Amino acid sequence: MANFVEKENPMLRVARYLFPWKGDKPVEIIRKVIFLAALIVLVVSLVSLGISANNKIQDTQDNNDLSDLFHGTNAGSTTVEIDTSKKEELQREHPQVMDKFLPLLEINEDVVGWITLGDPGDPFIDYVVMQGDDNSFYLDHNYKGEKSISGAIFADYRKPITAENQPANIVLYGHNMSSGEYFAKLTRYFNYRPSGNTGMDFYKKYPTLTFSTLYEESTYKIFAGALMNVRKKDGEMFRYIDGLNFKSKAEFDEYCANILDRSTFYSPDVDLKYGDELLT
Repeated sequence: MANFVEKENPMLRVARYLFPWKGDKPVEIIRKVIFLAALIVLVVSLVSLGISANNKIQDTQDNNDLSDLFHGTNAGSTTVEIDTSKKEELQREHPQVMDKFLPLLEINEDVVGWITLGDPGDPFIDYVVMQGDDNSFYLDHNYKGEKSISGAIFADYRKPITAENQPANIVLYGHNMSSGEYFAKLTRYFNYRPSGNTGMDFYKKYPTLTFSTLYEESTYKIFAGALMNVRKKDGEMFRYIDGLNFKSKAEFDEYCANILDRSTFYSPDVDLKYGDELLT
């Protein structure tokens, strides 16, 4: 007569190995609790990374489509949908706005400009610029007003950009994304990077940028690149973000001198004078 021994269910064996079980020694229970905690952290991290990666991919696609639309090269965008029937209505509402901005205003009326820097056919910065009611919303919302890890490039809200008034110094904010998006590649103007084609070499290659408000297009000559703290706890402080307008030549000169003192390169061919419009 054969003696059969019933095998333990494989799933039950796994459960007994992973989860605290009746009869486990204290050391074994502690091991399982630590393992489960680490497993939960790993899963949450992987999900977070997946969401972040998907967000960056979608933002890149949206930004590329919007760039094509703005520059007039849109050939059937899949993510930017424009109701062309509203163009005449927008022209009546915004008679001073350049036509190429009208489709963007239809998407979001917080649009105030466009910034481009790099080679004409392949710029490394080419984005819409927003201006909201504060300096926090577009840190984690894209140009459509949707929640986004990458946020958007935006102008300081304290000095609205209008047809009648433009700040003496337009201060722009944008994330330094690991994917290279937004202002990440501005770090190439600094000499601390180990790779070549940085610092002064990069400045010589790209000494100007284009910034268009809704009302006019302007070319800016870059005169400085600096890393600055705006909070005392981070070290020596210079609140460049507060220099939005200048009441006198002395204020303007002091502001520029503070930036030049901290710049990583020197550009003798830029002649700064009171009354120049700045972009920071």
